[in-house]
Amino acid sequence: MDVPERQPLLSVKGVERSFDVGGQKLRVLKGINLTLEPNRLIMLKGRSGSGKTTLMNLMGGLDRPTEGEIFFQGKPFHQWNDDKRTEVRRKDIGFIFQAYALMPLLSAYENVELSLRMAKKAA
Repeated sequence: MDVPERQPLLSVKGVERSFDVGGQKLRVLKGINLTLEPNRLIMLKGRSGSGKTTLMNLMGGLDRPTEGEIFFQGKPFHQWNDDKRTEVRRKDIGFIFQAYALMPLLSAYENVELSLRMAKKAA
């Protein structure tokens, strides 16, 4: 019996990201290739300043690569406009930020509930 081939959840192909700093280009990511499969736990680690946050921002659609492609469920995530990428983040991609802007007067549950209400989901 043939097992159906599973589509990657997210694919990063030849991704580069540069920033203009002081009139020069600073290359933060250089030719990154990565495939994330469904139901897998992945850890991204590296020294400070190595580009981890930049890569996460690209994979989450918070930024676009200078070069290369990012596919989410086989679709060209890197080509979508900000509204479409935001919709995917709202429904399909979860972020846990190191310094997340929680409402200090709310409990942890109430902070999560607030986010769900804003997304028009039941708590």
